[in-house]
Amino acid sequence: MLTKTETGRKYPLRMPPGWEPPYPSFESRFDNDVAGVAMAVFGAQFGESGAAEAKRFVTGLAALATGAGKADHVDLSHCASDSTGHGQYVATGYWLDHEALTGFMESDAFRALWTRGSAETGFGIFREVFNIPLERFETLHSGPDHVVGVAHARAGLSDPIPTHAYWGSMRDRIPGSAGDKYEPQG
Repeated sequence: MLTKTETGRKYPLRMPPGWEPPYPSFESRFDNDVAGVAMAVFGAQFGESGAAEAKRFVTGLAALATGAGKADHVDLSHCASDSTGHGQYVATGYWLDHEALTGFMESDAFRALWTRGSAETGFGIFREVFNIPLERFETLHSGPDHVVGVAHARAGLSDPIPTHAYWGSMRDRIPGSAGDKYEPQG
């Protein structure tokens, strides 16, 4: 995997010549044996009723993911009123081993909890799952102690990096952008 400062990039950085960032920023670093990040978003949306049941469902999923599901980290969030006027509880889990996430979602315990949640009438449930190879992944933190999301599972932190605060800097931080323009497909 190429780093941002290596020579031999097929596509150059978009960083302006002589760029000096206006403030320091940092990237999470992961162990060499980590190939990617698996992320699962589990949520429950509710109307005027169902908030307590929705919360119980989502916190149960979070507890199961953290324990038997072997998630590296789980965040809980709550939205009192989304764009449709409904409330939401969401658990976002991060796994540095996508096989652990697959095993969790195929487990009897997960399937039983998901089936019970599907049968509830006071709320609706949803899930989205992402598997992101590290060559297509980037992080950015405003300080060395800024630990959110998957950063809780990182092995370390970079020194301050120059690839931020300019147009195209996010793409420059994605290692795969050294050899792929990530043009739209179709």
